[in-house]
Amino acid sequence: MALHEISLGPFVFNLSISCGHNILLVKEIRFVKKFLFGTFLITLLALICSYFLNDVVFKGILHRELPAAIFFFFGQSLVVAWLYNLSEKEGWKNPIYTLAAVTFRLLTALFFILVLYAMKPEDIKSLMLQFVILYLVYLIFELFAVLPNLRRN
Repeated sequence: MALHEISLGPFVFNLSISCGHNILLVKEIRFVKKFLFGTFLITLLALICSYFLNDVVFKGILHRELPAAIFFFFGQSLVVAWLYNLSEKEGWKNPIYTLAAVTFRLLTALFFILVLYAMKPEDIKSLMLQFVILYLVYLIFELFAVLPNLRRN
């Protein structure tokens, strides 16, 4: 059995290759890859709810500007994933990257809320409430994803 390491930018895969059956088993997938996959799933579910289930399930309660907030949080998550990649390279020894990621998410969300408030879209209270709920969903996912890595050290 041979062990190979494949590097694709910030993602590193350690692969175990069985010569007898030509089976490729992924032994270890880096944290950032898992984080981005989870973020993508949350974003996809939120977009499905916003575009397809809004009329049927939610009776039109979701704001029409909600997809912009969803894409905003997805963009935030890309920056947060980059910060976690830096932390992972250091072996999760320094919690400064995690604090920076949480602070970045908070400050940019507040800035986005101020921009929304200045734009004065119709039914702003509904949009703000949905924005805060999205913020909490992404934040809780982020903290649950990162916490096991911080506890090890």
